Amino acid sequence: MVAVGEIAAGIGKREAGGATGHAAELANWLSRILAFYPARIMPFGLQEALHLRQLARAARNNGVEIGIADMMVASIAVSADLVVATRNEKHFVAMGVARVNPFEWEGSAA
Repeated sequence: MVAVGEIAAGIGKREAGGATGHAAELANWLSRILAFYPARIMPFGLQEALHLRQLARAARNNGVEIGIADMMVASIAVSADLVVATRNEKHFVAMGVARVNPFEWEGSAA
């Protein structure tokens, strides 16, 4: 759900910046993704919210400041025993979250 919010916010920024055609294309794409894969949209609920405490502590103990969106994604992944696919490995390493960089993937998650 967090990624959906980030994408929707990005579409709004494109609209505000005058890129309405591109924003419309992205909005259409997002609508199709949500229609085709509704069961794959992971919720952010109470369990995930409470898990933010451990993730924030781990990040701070590792000297890394992390925004709430990345912590929310990490919390959803940890709660569902999933691996995060991201280029932003620094934040997820600091939280101790299993991750894979899809642009450098060699067949196994860290």
